[in-house]
Amino acid sequence: MFHLHKDSQLEDVIAEAAVEFWACVTNRTPPMDSCASLDVIKRVIREAEKAVVVDPEIVKEWLEAVDTFKAAKDLREGCQATVIQALGDAEIGEIGNTGERITFFSQRSGPSTDYPALREDKLFDKYCKQGTHRTLRHKKPKKGKK
Repeated sequence: MFHLHKDSQLEDVIAEAAVEFWACVTNRTPPMDSCASLDVIKRVIREAEKAVVVDPEIVKEWLEAVDTFKAAKDLREGCQATVIQALGDAEIGEIGNTGERITFFSQRSGPSTDYPALREDKLFDKYCKQGTHRTLRHKKPKKGKK
């Protein structure tokens, strides 16, 4: 069991933070310098056609992250192609004298669906439902418009 000593200064800090947090709850505004998880933010119910002004700096940071991710993905795929090419027709590559190996074995894919056959048998419309999702996109104004 732990014995804690009373710390009035710490109690005041916690109480002040609790009051600030509860004000955010009652005003329905997020705390400063906070951001919910992407999964939570995506689930917010949106108002159709509503527009707000967004800080250009956070959009710039997001666009830079998109570019960085694409560059990293392209680099990864190029490196992967180089490694697979180095295997030639082999499935296993010994990495120098390290005792480590890389492998390029065949594996089973997940099952796939024959959509044309389902449509032909009139089963597609009965069992398949179209879902929706939101996608964040950056759109530049058309030439001559702002």
